[in-house]
Amino acid sequence: MVFQIESLYEDTDFKTPLARSELDEMIAKAGMETALQSTIQQALVNSNVSSISEVTEAEVVGGGWRVPRLHKVVADIVTPAELGQHLNGEEAIAFGAAMIGANSSKSFRVRKMWLTDTNSEHEYKMALSPLNPEGASVEGMSSDWQRAQVLASKGHKLSWKKAVKLHVPFDLKLSIFEDDNLLETIDITGVEDALPKQQQKRKELVDGALAADPNLELPSLADLPTVELKFESDSSGILRLNKAQAIFETLRNQTIKPKAPKVASKKANTTTNDTSTTSNSTTNEEAANTNSTDQTNSTEAADASPVEDDQQPTWKMVKSKAFVPLSQKMEYQGYPKPMDEEEINKAIRRRKALDKRDQRVKDTESARNDFEAYIYSSRERLGGDDELVNKVTTEEMREGIMKTLSESEDWLYEDGFDAQLEEYKKRLDGLKKDVVPVLFRADEVELRADLPDWVSKKVASIRKVLDTVLTNRTWVANETAWKVGNDTDDFETWFKELQGKQEATALTEEPAFKVLDVKKRLASIGKAANQLMKIKKPAAAQPKKDDLLQPEKLREIIRNITQNDTTYDASKLDKMSSNELLTEYLSLVKPDKEEATKEEGKEKEEDTAAAGSETSEGPAEADTKEGEAEEKPHDEL
Repeated sequence: MVFQIESLYEDTDFKTPLARSELDEMIAKAGMETALQSTIQQALVNSNVSSISEVTEAEVVGGGWRVPRLHKVVADIVTPAELGQHLNGEEAIAFGAAMIGANSSKSFRVRKMWLTDTNSEHEYKMALSPLNPEGASVEGMSSDWQRAQVLASKGHKLSWKKAVKLHVPFDLKLSIFEDDNLLETIDITGVEDALPKQQQKRKELVDGALAADPNLELPSLADLPTVELKFESDSSGILRLNKAQAIFETLRNQTIKPKAPKVASKKANTTTNDTSTTSNSTTNEEAANTNSTDQTNSTEAADASPVEDDQQPTWKMVKSKAFVPLSQKMEYQGYPKPMDEEEINKAIRRRKALDKRDQRVKDTESARNDFEAYIYSSRERLGGDDELVNKVTTEEMREGIMKTLSESEDWLYEDGFDAQLEEYKKRLDGLKKDVVPVLFRADEVELRADLPDWVSKKVASIRKVLDTVLTNRTWVANETAWKVGNDTDDFETWFKELQGKQEATALTEEPAFKVLDVKKRLASIGKAANQLMKIKKPAAAQPKKDDLLQPEKLREIIRNITQNDTTYDASKLDKMSSNELLTEYLSLVKPDKEEATKEEGKEKEEDTAAAGSETSEGPAEADTKEGEAEEKPHDEL
């Protein structure tokens, strides 16, 4: 067989032939066979299996299943059980790890697998001792006080929590062991500093309470604080001290509110005459029951006396707890050591620096590609048979730009392929200064060809809208419509002046105006004209109800309504009574619905005809948006 490692050094592969006998010899020298036997034996012990004969099935997973020598060693160990090989050894490990990771993570949505994993290899213990032994001598406690406890024995479930409580008045040194190997020590401080402060507070509370009431009974309090240590192990088996705090017993004032006296319930005794069968006796019984109920309610209401005003709330002192968080200073003894805060911050800064460098590499590659693409696109446009480009440039201009493009291309493929980001941007800006003005002039020539017809069409549309407004929409102020008309006149004068200047300007020079500027100005006028069509007719003023009841005022209202109607005979109003005048008024202000609908439809037809085929955006607005799209940056070809 061949032993091979791809790209071992500087993209060079390493290959060497290896005989099967040589591999078996290497396995024997490395002691792998002995290690296999001890590993299997330890697994049996951890599983509380006394002998290999109790094993009924064995399955091989992992990369070792491909090595015949190891395969034979394992088969001999598990005899008489047959060594199974039903799984792909490598894939089984990989898929199992992926499933466990996805099942434990909140980032992947998989069907939950209720798996309880255990740690069958390690046992965790803790040992506590005074942090300052010389100052830890307390009455009732020896100076060499120590305490040890098993936190998790072998075979414990992962992801557990455990709290340890002890009564000590001094700071502690906590040592955590894994299989009798010291992992870390933690200095827990804050108990000795908090103890005198809490004792002083408690003394002040007691003195104040006894001064207020010398006969007050006080609850007994513990002299020593309770130190609580909360341990936690995650799903990976990593053990840590999650929280450390000292709990002091103290006092607090509790107000006792007086209770209202209980109400004695009295029920009235009522008797019924079961032997009465006549209607008269039944009626008398119901009346008696009703009377009895009323007497009962009145009796209960009288007995329910309210709380007397002279009963004041009382108070007493009750036990309370004060929680003081304790500081932790960790020192790791085992390996690998977890990163401390300084190392974590350093790693974060390094990662950000690497991300910044990677981003610069990407930006540099993008700038190189943009520079190369701009050279090709500019050469295709300027070096071809583009009539517009030929109109706006001379032969010398084109030759100079083409020479610059060729020099830029030579630099890119020779000395500039490994250039920096700033160099690419600088050279690209230099090319744009020569190419962009030429392409801009060429595009403007093409756009100006259709501009006069476009302007004439849009101006005519605007004037048609103005005529409709002045004729049919009399409620629109004339000054508003005239302003739009004046703006249109000013635009036409301005556009003629621009056309004259452009005719006097050579095509190889900068244009006298931009097509987009013309379209934008006309679009603003078209928008103003469109707004005139949206002004709604104001509602007619309604007469007061009292005026309709007075004949003289009603005659005046009718004359105002019909003053523009030459066919209406107003002289008949003087001969009408009040009811006739009211009927006449209603006939004038409430015409037939069918006639009103016809009038409304006629008005809509006139507005539609005035607007022509313009969009709701107003005259010239839609085409202006097209113009904006046409004026794309000439450096983005």
